[in-house]
Formats: sequence, C-alpha cells, structure tokens
Amino acid sequence: MGDRLLSSVDGGRSLALIECASGRELGRASLDARLAAPPLLSGDRAWLLGADGRLRVLSVPAMRELASRADMPLRARIAVSGAEAGLVAVGGEGRDALRILDAATLADVHRYRLDAPIVVAALADVPGRSSFLVGLAEPAAPAEVWELAYSPDAPPVLKGLVHDYRMNEAIPLPGRFTPRAAPVVSPTARLLPGPVPYEWLRVDTAGVASVLHLEVRREIARLREEGEWLAAAWRGEQARGWLLGLREGAEIRRLESGSWRRGPPRSLPGRLLAMLPFGDMRGAVLALAVEGGVALAEIDSDSLAVRRGETIEGANAALATLAASADGRCIAMLDRDGRWLAAVKRRK
Repeated sequence: MGDRLLSSVDGGRSLALIECASGRELGRASLDARLAAPPLLSGDRAWLLGADGRLRVLSVPAMRELASRADMPLRARIAVSGAEAGLVAVGGEGRDALRILDAATLADVHRYRLDAPIVVAALADVPGRSSFLVGLAEPAAPAEVWELAYSPDAPPVLKGLVHDYRMNEAIPLPGRFTPRAAPVVSPTARLLPGPVPYEWLRVDTAGVASVLHLEVRREIARLREEGEWLAAAWRGEQARGWLLGLREGAEIRRLESGSWRRGPPRSLPGRLLAMLPFGDMRGAVLALAVEGGVALAEIDSDSLAVRRGETIEGANAALATLAASADGRCIAMLDRDGRWLAAVKRRK
C-alpha cells in the first residue's frame, strides 16, 4: 500500500497512481485543468489543486472524487496534516490567502482575515509538532515565517513586548491556528524539512539558505549565496543535519546540526539535478545528468558513498524530477510528462 506515488501525465490531462518500484500504473483520473501544485497522497486519499482554483479529494486506488470546491486563492499551494488531525492547509496570495480546511469534506475549519495581503511561497506540514509551517514571500518587511499549531490543546500564543512577558502582562491568544511568528532577515522562497521537527532549512528569494529553529523562533546559521541549493535531511546514530549540493554542481557535503559546519566535499558521478531523502533519513536519492542522459544514484548519509544506476539514454536532464512513495522507502525519477523512468527502493 505504501509503495505508491502520484504523477500528472498526458500533458497534464490525467493523474496516474503509480507503483513506485516498478512504474506499473494502478489507477487514473481525468483532470479538468493542469495541476497548480504537486498532488498529495496520504493513506487512501489524494488531494489535487488545479490551476482553475479547484481543490479535489479522490479515493485511492479507485481515483473517485469524494469532495471538491472551487474558491481557492490565487497561486495557491497545499499541505496535508496527519490522518488524526484530518486537515488541509491552503496558502496563496491576497488578504484571504490562508485557510485551514477539513481534509475529507474541504469545509472551512479556520479562515484568516488579514489586515494586509500576503504571498505564501512555501507551505508544509510539521507532523512532529502538529503544525503547519508557512513561508512568506510578502510582506518583505517584516519578513516572517509562521507556525500554525493545529492541536486542540496547543498552548496559547502570547502577544506583547518584552516588558509584557516579564511582567506577565502579555495577551494570550488561542493556541490553535494562531500564527506563531519567527522573524527572518529576508522573504522566504522555500522551506526544506530537517532531521528533527524543529530544524528547517529556509531558502530566501535571493537564494541564501539558513537554518530556522522553531523552538527559539529564529535563524541560527546562514549559508552564503552560491547557487540553487538542494538539500536532504539526514540522521545518524550520533549526528544529524542535511546533505547539501548545488543544482548543476558535481559535489555534495554534509551540514551537521550543532556545529553548523559543512564537511569536506564528495565528488559525484554527474551533475546534480534533484535530491530527495528516504523516509528514515539514513540516505537519499540523487538525479544526475550524465553523458548521454540521466541516472539515479543512492547516497549513504554516514559514509557519503554513492552508488550510481544505469544511464537512462535520451532523457532530457533539465526536466527530470524525483518523487517519493507514500511510505518514503522508494524514490522514482519522472520525465517532464510525468512518465516513470527508474526508481531506487530502500533496502531493509
């Protein structure tokens, strides 16, 4: 059941349910519009956001529509909570850009009436903290990342100045869904999960990467601008951090949490195009541009040993993408049309 992923195929006219390891098609649904965001799969449900602003819920593997609504904000993206919470977060542009929906019915659970328009550039679930993380591209000042706790017993959010906190005069607001703001130095473009729920890699609109610590609500380390950062969280027996590389680069390094230093580089057998971690974060899969086409490679997060697969000849390297199965044990390479090219399945 977990070895499945979703892919937009037929020039965006259909959505296919694919067995990750083999590429075998398990189901298909027609689409009225191209997808505006990657489809999400959790358990026996899938969530699709079309470019026409319609959000749909499908049953899996039957691919039958269970619910839909057509009033999503402009240029929206979505994130789905764990099954117990049963929520979908939607973020886009405008004063009505952010809302929380029931994952099954798509009915409103919470809508944010904002004083000024925002632009949500990144949106993710943080299951270890029962929250959604919202990266804002606008407003640029003050630049912030918001954490939206969705647990019913989330502690209150205290609003006030330093004096108010010290004198116990801060105003407590409901903990559930109230934004907990983390000030950052620049607008956000991407948020990449880390090895523990409270560590995230934030990439700003200028390409500068930083480590955002959700417990202290601030950035605690920054990486200088060098290009388009690609990252995969890793977690070993004694250490944790991220595997880091630059798109089109030919080497990879580890960034270790705590010291926040990058280790020595490891050369790659090709140019790096994409990177995704396995669910256990003990390794990752790389998409590489090689002579004559593209190839998948598996990298061990402890030793940085790389094992490259066969060349997929004729594939357009610039358009290859990676997708992970629902259980995180398999990662597949897809071409520009969503067709399965190859996969690496995590060995037990």
